[in-house]
Amino acid sequence: MIKRSCCKKKIETSKIGVRKTEQEIITQQQERKELLQSLLERSASGGSYIKFLDHLEELDNMTLESLRVKRTISNGAFLTVEQKRSHVEREKKIQKEVQWYNSLLGSIKEREGLLEVKKAGDKITANLNMLLDYEQTIEKAEEEIKQIKKQHQEISPLEIQSKVQKELEKIRDLVRLSSRRCHCECNPLVLEESKCLTFQTINECFERILEFDPKIFYNDRVTIFGKPQVLMTPGAGNALYDWENNFLIVPLNAYGNNAMASIAAGIIEYRLDVDESRYLLTTYNQLSENKNIRSSTALKGQLIKDYITWMTSEYKGFRILKKEIKQWFEREIAPSKNEIYTPASYQIFNLNKEEYQKQLSEAEEMVKEGIESCSDQQLWINSILFYQKGELSEALRFLEIIASRKQAQPMVYYNIGQIASKLNMRQAAQNGFTEYIKRNPQSWWAKNAQERLGRL
Repeated sequence: MIKRSCCKKKIETSKIGVRKTEQEIITQQQERKELLQSLLERSASGGSYIKFLDHLEELDNMTLESLRVKRTISNGAFLTVEQKRSHVEREKKIQKEVQWYNSLLGSIKEREGLLEVKKAGDKITANLNMLLDYEQTIEKAEEEIKQIKKQHQEISPLEIQSKVQKELEKIRDLVRLSSRRCHCECNPLVLEESKCLTFQTINECFERILEFDPKIFYNDRVTIFGKPQVLMTPGAGNALYDWENNFLIVPLNAYGNNAMASIAAGIIEYRLDVDESRYLLTTYNQLSENKNIRSSTALKGQLIKDYITWMTSEYKGFRILKKEIKQWFEREIAPSKNEIYTPASYQIFNLNKEEYQKQLSEAEEMVKEGIESCSDQQLWINSILFYQKGELSEALRFLEIIASRKQAQPMVYYNIGQIASKLNMRQAAQNGFTEYIKRNPQSWWAKNAQERLGRL
Protein backbone atom coordinates (compact mmCIF):
# COMPACT_ATOMS: atom_id res chain seq x y z
CA MET A 1 0.00 0.00 0.00
CA ILE A 2 2.80 2.40 0.96
CA LYS A 3 4.76 1.51 -2.18
CA ARG A 4 1.76 2.22 -4.42
CA SER A 5 1.15 5.48 -2.56
CA CYS A 6 4.79 6.49 -3.16
CA CYS A 7 4.41 5.72 -6.89
CA LYS A 8 1.25 7.84 -7.07
CA LYS A 9 3.07 10.67 -5.31
CA LYS A 10 5.92 10.37 -7.84
CA ILE A 11 3.40 10.62 -10.69
CA GLU A 12 1.70 13.69 -9.18
CA THR A 13 5.05 15.36 -8.48
CA SER A 14 6.26 14.65 -12.01
CA LYS A 15 3.05 15.98 -13.56
CA ILE A 16 3.51 19.23 -11.64
CA GLY A 17 7.11 19.29 -12.91
CA VAL A 18 5.89 18.77 -16.49
CA ARG A 19 3.48 21.71 -16.23
CA LYS A 20 6.12 24.00 -14.72
CA THR A 21 8.76 22.99 -17.28
CA GLU A 22 6.37 23.45 -20.22
CA GLN A 23 5.55 26.94 -18.96
CA GLU A 24 9.27 27.73 -18.61
CA ILE A 25 9.90 26.54 -22.19
CA ILE A 26 7.12 28.78 -23.55
CA THR A 27 8.59 31.78 -21.67
CA GLN A 28 12.13 30.99 -22.85
CA GLN A 29 10.98 30.55 -26.45
CA GLN A 30 9.29 33.94 -26.40
CA GLU A 31 12.38 35.59 -24.87
CA ARG A 32 14.65 33.95 -27.49
CA LYS A 33 12.36 35.06 -30.34
CA GLU A 34 12.26 38.68 -29.11
CA LEU A 35 16.03 38.74 -28.60
CA LEU A 36 16.73 37.26 -32.06
CA GLN A 37 14.33 39.65 -33.74
CA SER A 38 15.97 42.62 -32.03
CA LEU A 39 19.49 41.50 -32.98
CA LEU A 40 18.60 40.62 -36.59
CA GLU A 41 16.84 43.94 -37.14
CA ARG A 42 20.10 45.67 -36.24
CA SER A 43 22.05 43.40 -38.61
CA ALA A 44 22.03 43.50 -42.41
CA SER A 45 19.90 40.35 -42.66
CA GLY A 46 16.97 41.57 -44.71
CA GLY A 47 13.52 40.29 -43.88
CA SER A 48 14.05 36.60 -44.70
CA TYR A 49 14.52 35.70 -41.05
CA ILE A 50 10.95 36.64 -39.99
CA LYS A 51 9.38 33.52 -41.51
CA PHE A 52 12.03 31.32 -39.89
CA LEU A 53 11.44 32.79 -36.41
CA ASP A 54 7.84 31.59 -36.58
CA HIS A 55 9.14 28.03 -37.20
CA LEU A 56 11.56 27.98 -34.25
CA GLU A 57 8.99 26.47 -31.88
CA GLU A 58 8.22 23.79 -34.46
CA LEU A 59 11.96 22.99 -34.55
CA ASP A 60 11.92 22.61 -30.75
CA ASN A 61 8.95 20.23 -31.01
CA MET A 62 10.77 18.13 -33.63
CA THR A 63 13.87 18.09 -31.41
CA LEU A 64 11.77 16.92 -28.45
CA GLU A 65 10.24 14.10 -30.49
CA SER A 66 13.69 13.14 -31.80
CA LEU A 67 15.10 12.98 -28.25
CA ARG A 68 12.08 10.95 -27.17
CA VAL A 69 12.62 8.36 -29.93
CA LYS A 70 16.36 8.16 -29.21
CA ARG A 71 15.66 7.47 -25.54
CA THR A 72 13.19 4.77 -26.51
CA ILE A 73 15.82 3.10 -28.70
CA SER A 74 18.50 3.37 -25.98
CA ASN A 75 16.09 1.66 -23.53
CA GLY A 76 15.98 -1.37 -25.81
CA ALA A 77 12.64 -0.79 -27.54
CA PHE A 78 12.21 -1.79 -31.21
CA LEU A 79 10.70 0.56 -33.78
CA THR A 80 8.44 -0.47 -36.63
CA VAL A 81 9.56 0.21 -40.22
CA GLU A 82 7.15 3.14 -40.40
CA GLN A 83 8.50 4.61 -37.15
CA LYS A 84 12.09 4.27 -38.40
CA ARG A 85 11.24 6.05 -41.68
CA SER A 86 9.49 8.82 -39.82
CA HIS A 87 12.47 9.22 -37.48
CA VAL A 88 14.96 9.41 -40.40
CA GLU A 89 12.81 12.00 -42.23
CA ARG A 90 12.53 14.08 -39.08
CA GLU A 91 16.31 13.96 -38.51
CA LYS A 92 16.91 15.21 -42.07
CA LYS A 93 14.47 18.05 -41.58
CA ILE A 94 16.02 18.99 -38.22
CA GLN A 95 19.51 19.01 -39.75
CA LYS A 96 18.34 21.29 -42.56
CA GLU A 97 16.60 23.69 -40.15
CA VAL A 98 19.61 23.76 -37.80
CA GLN A 99 21.94 24.67 -40.69
CA TRP A 100 19.64 27.56 -41.61
CA TYR A 101 19.49 28.61 -37.94
CA ASN A 102 23.30 28.57 -37.60
CA SER A 103 23.76 30.62 -40.78
CA LEU A 104 21.25 33.11 -39.41
CA LEU A 105 23.21 33.38 -36.16
CA GLY A 106 26.36 33.91 -38.24
CA SER A 107 24.90 37.16 -39.58
CA ILE A 108 24.68 38.63 -36.08
CA LYS A 109 27.61 40.93 -35.38
CA GLU A 110 26.96 41.64 -31.70
CA ARG A 111 28.98 39.03 -29.79
CA GLU A 112 27.25 39.52 -26.41
CA GLY A 113 23.82 39.25 -28.00
CA LEU A 114 24.86 36.10 -29.84
CA LEU A 115 26.01 34.50 -26.57
CA GLU A 116 22.65 35.36 -24.96
CA VAL A 117 20.78 33.67 -27.84
CA LYS A 118 22.93 30.55 -27.50
CA LYS A 119 22.35 30.49 -23.73
CA ALA A 120 18.59 30.74 -24.32
CA GLY A 121 18.80 27.82 -26.75
CA ASP A 122 20.79 25.75 -24.24
CA LYS A 123 18.20 26.42 -21.53
CA ILE A 124 15.39 25.27 -23.82
CA THR A 125 17.31 22.08 -24.72
CA ALA A 126 17.96 21.40 -21.01
CA ASN A 127 14.25 21.82 -20.25
CA LEU A 128 13.32 19.52 -23.14
CA ASN A 129 15.52 16.84 -21.57
CA MET A 130 13.95 17.55 -18.19
CA LEU A 131 10.49 17.02 -19.71
CA LEU A 132 11.62 13.61 -20.94
CA ASP A 133 12.98 12.77 -17.46
CA TYR A 134 9.57 13.54 -15.96
CA GLU A 135 7.84 11.47 -18.64
CA GLN A 136 10.18 8.56 -17.93
CA THR A 137 9.50 8.83 -14.18
CA ILE A 138 5.74 8.80 -14.80
CA GLU A 139 6.02 5.84 -17.13
CA LYS A 140 8.12 3.81 -14.66
CA ALA A 141 5.82 4.66 -11.73
CA GLU A 142 2.71 3.66 -13.73
CA GLU A 143 4.36 0.38 -14.69
CA GLU A 144 5.29 -0.21 -11.06
CA ILE A 145 1.67 0.41 -9.99
CA LYS A 146 0.51 -2.18 -12.52
CA GLN A 147 2.96 -4.70 -11.06
CA ILE A 148 1.82 -3.90 -7.51
CA LYS A 149 -1.84 -4.40 -8.51
CA LYS A 150 -0.94 -7.72 -10.07
CA GLN A 151 0.90 -8.79 -6.92
CA HIS A 152 -2.04 -7.69 -4.73
CA GLN A 153 -4.35 -9.96 -6.69
CA GLU A 154 -2.08 -12.86 -5.82
CA ILE A 155 -1.36 -11.89 -2.18
CA SER A 156 -2.70 -14.12 0.56
CA PRO A 157 -4.81 -12.95 3.57
CA LEU A 158 -1.91 -13.89 5.87
CA GLU A 159 0.44 -11.53 4.02
CA ILE A 160 -2.14 -8.73 4.27
CA GLN A 161 -2.43 -9.38 8.00
CA SER A 162 1.35 -9.26 8.34
CA LYS A 163 1.60 -5.90 6.54
CA VAL A 164 -1.20 -4.38 8.65
CA GLN A 165 0.55 -5.68 11.78
CA LYS A 166 3.80 -3.99 10.71
CA GLU A 167 2.02 -0.65 10.20
CA LEU A 168 0.39 -0.88 13.65
CA GLU A 169 3.72 -1.73 15.24
CA LYS A 170 5.32 1.25 13.51
CA ILE A 171 2.65 3.60 14.90
CA ARG A 172 3.07 2.03 18.35
CA ASP A 173 6.83 2.62 18.22
CA LEU A 174 6.32 6.26 17.22
CA VAL A 175 3.99 6.80 20.20
CA ARG A 176 6.60 5.19 22.48
CA LEU A 177 9.21 7.55 20.99
CA SER A 178 6.98 10.50 21.86
CA SER A 179 6.66 9.26 25.46
CA ARG A 180 10.44 8.87 25.79
CA ARG A 181 10.96 12.40 24.51
CA CYS A 182 8.63 13.67 27.24
CA HIS A 183 10.19 11.37 29.88
CA CYS A 184 6.82 9.84 30.75
CA GLU A 185 5.18 6.43 30.70
CA CYS A 186 3.55 5.49 27.40
CA ASN A 187 0.39 4.38 29.23
CA PRO A 188 -1.57 2.92 26.27
CA LEU A 189 -4.58 1.99 28.45
CA VAL A 190 -7.46 4.45 28.31
CA LEU A 191 -9.18 4.41 31.71
CA GLU A 192 -12.50 5.95 32.64
CA GLU A 193 -10.79 8.65 34.72
CA SER A 194 -8.23 9.44 32.00
CA LYS A 195 -8.25 13.03 30.74
CA CYS A 196 -8.21 12.14 27.04
CA LEU A 197 -8.16 14.56 24.14
CA THR A 198 -11.45 14.99 22.29
CA PHE A 199 -12.19 15.92 18.71
CA GLN A 200 -13.45 19.30 19.91
CA THR A 201 -10.24 20.04 21.85
CA ILE A 202 -8.03 19.04 18.90
CA ASN A 203 -10.13 21.17 16.56
CA GLU A 204 -9.78 24.18 18.89
CA CYS A 205 -6.00 23.68 18.95
CA PHE A 206 -5.84 23.62 15.15
CA GLU A 207 -7.92 26.81 14.96
CA ARG A 208 -5.44 28.54 17.28
CA ILE A 209 -2.46 27.29 15.26
CA LEU A 210 -3.99 28.39 11.95
CA GLU A 211 -4.73 31.78 13.48
CA PHE A 212 -1.23 32.29 14.84
CA ASP A 213 0.72 30.45 12.10
CA PRO A 214 -1.50 31.07 9.06
CA LYS A 215 0.94 29.79 6.42
CA ILE A 216 1.39 26.36 7.99
CA PHE A 217 -0.15 24.62 4.96
CA TYR A 218 1.25 27.04 2.37
CA ASN A 219 3.76 24.64 0.78
CA ASP A 220 4.21 22.53 -2.37
CA ARG A 221 3.68 19.26 -0.53
CA VAL A 222 0.05 20.14 0.26
CA THR A 223 -0.55 20.55 -3.49
CA ILE A 224 0.77 17.05 -4.12
CA PHE A 225 -0.15 15.02 -1.01
CA GLY A 226 -2.82 17.14 0.65
CA LYS A 227 -2.89 18.32 4.27
CA PRO A 228 -1.73 15.79 6.90
CA GLN A 229 -4.40 13.57 8.41
CA VAL A 230 -4.81 13.35 12.18
CA LEU A 231 -4.49 9.90 13.74
CA MET A 232 -5.55 9.69 17.40
CA THR A 233 -3.83 6.81 19.20
CA PRO A 234 -3.73 5.39 22.75
CA GLY A 235 -0.66 6.52 24.68
CA ALA A 236 0.88 9.57 26.33
CA GLY A 237 3.15 12.32 25.04
CA ASN A 238 3.18 15.08 22.44
CA ALA A 239 1.94 14.79 18.87
CA LEU A 240 4.51 13.95 16.20
CA TYR A 241 4.57 13.84 12.41
CA ASP A 242 4.83 10.61 10.36
CA TRP A 243 6.17 11.80 6.99
CA GLU A 244 5.79 8.40 5.26
CA ASN A 245 2.01 8.36 5.66
CA ASN A 246 1.50 12.15 6.00
CA PHE A 247 -0.09 11.59 9.44
CA LEU A 248 -0.07 13.78 12.52
CA ILE A 249 -0.06 11.14 15.28
CA VAL A 250 -1.78 12.48 18.42
CA PRO A 251 -1.53 10.44 21.67
CA LEU A 252 -4.84 10.59 23.55
CA ASN A 253 -3.12 11.56 26.82
CA ALA A 254 -1.40 14.87 26.12
CA TYR A 255 1.80 15.38 28.09
CA GLY A 256 1.03 17.49 31.17
CA ASN A 257 -2.61 17.59 30.04
CA ASN A 258 -1.57 20.46 27.76
CA ALA A 259 -3.41 19.77 24.49
CA MET A 260 -2.16 22.96 22.81
CA ALA A 261 1.49 22.15 23.53
CA SER A 262 1.02 18.58 22.29
CA ILE A 263 -0.53 19.56 18.94
CA ALA A 264 1.95 22.44 18.46
CA ALA A 265 4.88 20.00 18.89
CA GLY A 266 3.55 17.85 16.03
CA ILE A 267 2.78 20.82 13.82
CA ILE A 268 6.26 22.34 14.07
CA GLU A 269 7.72 18.90 13.19
CA TYR A 270 5.50 18.98 10.09
CA ARG A 271 6.55 22.53 9.27
CA LEU A 272 10.24 21.61 9.48
CA ASP A 273 9.75 18.45 7.42
CA VAL A 274 8.08 20.29 4.51
CA ASP A 275 10.73 23.03 4.62
CA GLU A 276 12.99 21.25 2.13
CA SER A 277 15.32 24.26 1.76
CA ARG A 278 15.83 24.26 5.58
CA TYR A 279 15.12 27.99 5.54
CA LEU A 280 13.49 28.04 8.99
CA LEU A 281 16.30 26.16 10.75
CA THR A 282 19.00 28.16 8.93
CA THR A 283 17.56 31.58 9.84
CA TYR A 284 16.75 30.41 13.38
CA ASN A 285 20.36 29.22 13.79
CA GLN A 286 21.65 32.65 12.69
CA LEU A 287 20.10 34.33 15.75
CA SER A 288 22.74 35.31 18.33
CA GLU A 289 20.94 33.16 20.93
CA ASN A 290 21.36 30.04 18.78
CA LYS A 291 24.68 30.57 16.99
CA ASN A 292 26.52 28.23 19.35
CA ILE A 293 24.12 25.33 18.70
CA ARG A 294 26.02 23.04 16.32
CA SER A 295 23.84 19.95 16.44
CA SER A 296 20.85 19.90 14.06
CA THR A 297 18.95 17.73 16.53
CA ALA A 298 19.57 20.17 19.40
CA LEU A 299 18.64 23.14 17.19
CA LYS A 300 15.43 21.43 16.09
CA GLY A 301 14.61 20.59 19.71
CA GLN A 302 15.10 24.22 20.77
CA LEU A 303 12.89 25.47 17.91
CA ILE A 304 10.13 23.00 18.88
CA LYS A 305 10.37 24.24 22.49
CA ASP A 306 10.16 27.91 21.41
CA TYR A 307 7.29 27.16 18.99
CA ILE A 308 5.28 25.61 21.84
CA THR A 309 5.98 28.73 23.93
CA TRP A 310 4.92 30.87 20.97
CA MET A 311 1.60 29.03 20.66
CA THR A 312 0.80 28.75 24.35
CA SER A 313 2.22 31.82 26.12
CA GLU A 314 3.04 34.47 23.53
CA TYR A 315 -0.42 33.97 22.00
CA LYS A 316 -1.92 35.05 25.31
CA GLY A 317 0.24 38.16 25.40
CA PHE A 318 2.82 36.91 27.92
CA ARG A 319 6.34 37.96 26.97
CA ILE A 320 8.31 34.78 27.54
CA LEU A 321 10.55 34.54 24.47
CA LYS A 322 13.66 36.70 24.27
CA LYS A 323 13.29 39.80 22.11
CA GLU A 324 15.35 38.56 19.15
CA ILE A 325 13.60 35.17 19.06
CA LYS A 326 10.18 36.79 19.36
CA GLN A 327 11.03 39.08 16.44
CA TRP A 328 12.03 36.02 14.39
CA PHE A 329 8.67 34.37 15.12
CA GLU A 330 6.82 37.57 14.20
CA ARG A 331 8.75 37.75 10.94
CA GLU A 332 8.67 34.06 9.90
CA ILE A 333 5.61 32.55 11.60
CA ALA A 334 3.07 35.11 12.80
CA PRO A 335 0.29 36.80 10.81
CA SER A 336 1.28 40.14 9.30
CA LYS A 337 1.05 42.98 11.82
CA ASN A 338 -0.16 45.37 9.12
CA GLU A 339 -2.94 43.21 7.68
CA ILE A 340 -6.45 42.31 8.79
CA TYR A 341 -7.19 39.04 10.56
CA THR A 342 -8.34 36.46 7.97
CA PRO A 343 -9.78 33.03 8.90
CA ALA A 344 -7.67 30.15 7.57
CA SER A 345 -10.24 28.97 4.99
CA TYR A 346 -10.29 32.46 3.40
CA GLN A 347 -6.53 32.99 3.24
CA ILE A 348 -5.76 33.90 -0.36
CA PHE A 349 -3.43 30.90 -0.82
CA ASN A 350 -6.15 28.51 0.42
CA LEU A 351 -8.64 29.67 -2.23
CA ASN A 352 -7.98 28.89 -5.87
CA LYS A 353 -8.97 31.45 -8.50
CA GLU A 354 -12.30 29.76 -9.34
CA GLU A 355 -13.36 29.44 -5.67
CA TYR A 356 -12.45 33.06 -4.94
CA GLN A 357 -14.32 34.37 -7.99
CA LYS A 358 -17.39 32.30 -7.10
CA GLN A 359 -17.50 33.56 -3.51
CA LEU A 360 -16.80 37.14 -4.58
CA SER A 361 -19.64 36.99 -7.15
CA GLU A 362 -22.01 35.74 -4.44
CA ALA A 363 -20.87 38.55 -2.14
CA GLU A 364 -21.44 41.16 -4.87
CA GLU A 365 -24.94 39.78 -5.47
CA MET A 366 -25.73 40.15 -1.75
CA VAL A 367 -24.58 43.78 -1.87
CA LYS A 368 -26.89 44.49 -4.83
CA GLU A 369 -29.86 42.96 -3.00
CA GLY A 370 -29.17 45.05 0.13
CA ILE A 371 -26.61 44.41 2.82
CA GLU A 372 -28.94 45.30 5.72
CA SER A 373 -30.62 41.89 5.31
CA CYS A 374 -27.27 40.03 5.44
CA SER A 375 -26.34 38.12 8.59
CA ASP A 376 -23.28 39.09 10.64
CA GLN A 377 -21.43 36.03 9.28
CA GLN A 378 -22.19 36.96 5.65
CA LEU A 379 -21.03 40.54 6.23
CA TRP A 380 -17.86 39.27 7.94
CA ILE A 381 -16.94 37.06 4.99
CA ASN A 382 -17.90 39.79 2.50
CA SER A 383 -15.57 42.23 4.28
CA ILE A 384 -12.65 39.84 3.83
CA LEU A 385 -13.42 39.14 0.16
CA PHE A 386 -13.82 42.84 -0.69
CA TYR A 387 -10.61 43.65 1.24
CA GLN A 388 -8.74 41.07 -0.85
CA LYS A 389 -10.27 42.62 -3.96
CA GLY A 390 -8.88 46.00 -2.90
CA GLU A 391 -12.21 47.70 -2.11
CA LEU A 392 -11.28 48.82 1.40
CA SER A 393 -14.12 51.31 1.86
CA GLU A 394 -16.74 48.64 1.14
CA ALA A 395 -14.99 46.17 3.46
CA LEU A 396 -14.99 48.77 6.24
CA ARG A 397 -18.70 49.51 5.65
CA PHE A 398 -19.61 45.84 6.16
CA LEU A 399 -17.65 45.70 9.42
CA GLU A 400 -19.23 48.91 10.73
CA ILE A 401 -22.71 47.47 10.12
CA ILE A 402 -21.77 44.38 12.17
CA ALA A 403 -20.42 46.65 14.95
CA SER A 404 -23.64 48.70 14.96
CA ARG A 405 -25.61 45.56 15.83
CA LYS A 406 -23.80 45.40 19.19
CA GLN A 407 -22.99 41.67 18.98
CA ALA A 408 -19.74 41.80 17.05
CA GLN A 409 -16.85 39.42 17.77
CA PRO A 410 -13.63 41.18 18.89
CA MET A 411 -11.82 40.59 15.57
CA VAL A 412 -14.40 42.78 13.81
CA TYR A 413 -13.01 45.77 15.73
CA TYR A 414 -9.41 44.71 15.06
CA ASN A 415 -10.11 44.63 11.32
CA ILE A 416 -11.92 47.99 11.53
CA GLY A 417 -8.75 49.43 13.06
CA GLN A 418 -6.51 47.94 10.36
CA ILE A 419 -8.65 48.99 7.39
CA ALA A 420 -9.43 52.47 8.75
CA SER A 421 -5.71 53.12 9.30
CA LYS A 422 -5.03 52.17 5.65
CA LEU A 423 -7.73 54.64 4.59
CA ASN A 424 -6.13 57.37 6.78
CA MET A 425 -9.29 57.48 8.94
CA ARG A 426 -7.33 58.02 12.15
CA GLN A 427 -10.25 58.42 14.56
CA ALA A 428 -12.08 55.34 13.24
CA ALA A 429 -8.85 53.34 13.47
CA GLN A 430 -8.27 54.46 17.06
CA ASN A 431 -11.82 53.55 18.01
CA GLY A 432 -11.51 50.12 16.40
CA PHE A 433 -8.23 49.20 18.07
CA THR A 434 -9.36 50.62 21.44
CA GLU A 435 -12.59 48.60 21.37
CA TYR A 436 -10.67 45.44 20.47
CA ILE A 437 -8.26 45.90 23.40
CA LYS A 438 -11.23 46.36 25.78
CA ARG A 439 -12.80 43.10 24.61
CA ASN A 440 -9.64 40.98 24.40
CA PRO A 441 -6.92 42.67 26.48
CA GLN A 442 -4.66 39.66 27.12
CA SER A 443 -3.45 38.49 23.70
CA TRP A 444 -0.74 38.99 21.06
CA TRP A 445 -3.35 40.71 18.88
CA ALA A 446 -4.04 43.21 21.69
CA LYS A 447 -0.31 43.97 21.98
CA ASN A 448 -0.20 44.60 18.23
CA ALA A 449 -3.31 46.80 18.42
CA GLN A 450 -1.64 48.78 21.23
CA GLU A 451 1.47 49.30 19.07
CA ARG A 452 -0.70 50.48 16.17
CA LEU A 453 -2.49 52.93 18.50
CA GLY A 454 0.87 54.30 19.58
CA ARG A 455 1.82 54.96 15.95
CA LEU A 456 -1.56 56.57 15.20
